[in-house]
Amino acid sequence: MNQRLEHMRKLGAAVFDPPAFRFIEGLLSRAASLSGAAGERLERRAVARLDTLEHAFFAAQQTAADMLDQLRREGADPEDRYAQAFERGDFGLLLQDGPRVLRQLRSGTAEAARERIRRLLADAARRGIRLPGELDEAAAGTLSESGKADPRAEQTARALGDRLAQTLYREAAEHVRAAVVVARAHDRLSDDFGLYNPQALAAQALAQLEATSPAYLRHYVAALEDLAILRHLPEPKRR
Repeated sequence: MNQRLEHMRKLGAAVFDPPAFRFIEGLLSRAASLSGAAGERLERRAVARLDTLEHAFFAAQQTAADMLDQLRREGADPEDRYAQAFERGDFGLLLQDGPRVLRQLRSGTAEAARERIRRLLADAARRGIRLPGELDEAAAGTLSESGKADPRAEQTARALGDRLAQTLYREAAEHVRAAVVVARAHDRLSDDFGLYNPQALAAQALAQLEATSPAYLRHYVAALEDLAILRHLPEPKRR
C-alpha cells in the first residue's frame, strides 16, 4: 500500500489533490499505529480513498493532456508554462486556464486590440494630431496583420494601443496647458493697458496663434516651458 502511494506521489498526485493525498497518508500512519480490527478498518478506508484519488488523477491527466495538445497547436504555451504544470501534476492550472486561453485566441482578442488602435488613430486624425513616424508605421504594420490569432500579435497590438493612448493623452495635456497660458495672459492685463503694452501684445499674439494653429501653439508653449526650466539650473563655475 505504501509503495502504491509513493508511486502516485512520483506521478504528481500530491500536487494534483494535496488534501486528499495528505488524508490518505494520515490514515495509513494511523492504521500502522493500531493493531487488530481498528487498524485493518483504517487501512481499508485508505485503500478506498486511494482508489478514488487514482481514478480522478488519471481522468484529469487525460483531459489535461488533450488541453495541453490544443494549447501547443495554437502556440499558446511558448514558455512551456503549461507543459511544466502537466509534468508536476498540476492539472488544475491547465483545466482552469486552458479553456479561457483558447477562447481568447479563437474569439479575436487580437482583433479587438487592433480595433482599439483604429479608434485611437481616428481620434488623432479628428483632433489633427500628427503621430511620430515610427508609431504611425508600427500601427500600419499591426493593422495589416488582421485575422491572426497569435498571442504574441495580441500582446504587440495591446502594447501599441497603450503607446498611442499615452501619446494622445500627452497631446491633450499640452493643449490644456496652452489654453491655460492664453487665458492667464489675458487675465493679468489691467483695464487701462496702453497700445504698446508688452503684456497686451503677448496676449494678443498668443490668442491669434491659438486661433491660427493650436498645434503650433502647443509646441511653442512646451518650448517656453523647457526654457523656463533652464533658468533654474545652477550657474556654471567661472574660470
